[in-house]
Amino acid sequence: MSSAQTKISAEGLLAVQPALFDSRRFATAFLERVRLELQRISLAEIETAVEALVTTWHDGGTVFVAGNGGNATTSAHFVSDLSEAVWRQKRENRSWPFAVGLADNLPRLTALANDISYDEVFAHQIEGRIDVGDLLVLFSGSGDSANLLRAARVARGAGATVLGVLGSGGGEAAKLSEHTIILQSSEPGVVESAQVALHHLLTTTLRQRISGE
Repeated sequence: MSSAQTKISAEGLLAVQPALFDSRRFATAFLERVRLELQRISLAEIETAVEALVTTWHDGGTVFVAGNGGNATTSAHFVSDLSEAVWRQKRENRSWPFAVGLADNLPRLTALANDISYDEVFAHQIEGRIDVGDLLVLFSGSGDSANLLRAARVARGAGATVLGVLGSGGGEAAKLSEHTIILQSSEPGVVESAQVALHHLLTTTLRQRISGE
């Protein structure tokens, strides 16, 4: 049967059981969607994103990183790997830390959401702090989260650069970002899996670019 299987119960009665879930087929299809999404990414966009990170490093700037939900963890991971990528290359002309996660401090985040607005949780942290030579990196599955858009506007108003690593074709955040890496899928699992791969690619490439300086 296509949708159900019939078996004989212990009492000798016919019982209808749900068809077995084909986990192998599901996994194969999911991995294929991730592969195709990564394959569609513009290499020119990746090169531009790397240059933005390298420029921020050379100019003594700070990378601020923000994301919601699953992308909050991606942001934290990105910050950790950025810090590891540059720690051997300390420069006298730059501020520390090199990377700051805007979703990392849970008490701070919830205080801002409760006392001001969730739309302001990232923007409030960078107001008066982000400046020319700094970089704001946004990880988003939709590109339309109000708190990320607000942070992007604050960053641009301060003269900082915005890099968006965005799903769903980029959304509104793409319009506020000088540099983007765009994923076309809107499937959360596919987008976030691709974003993790991209963050590893960006940090590894940055490490190679500045090694030996």
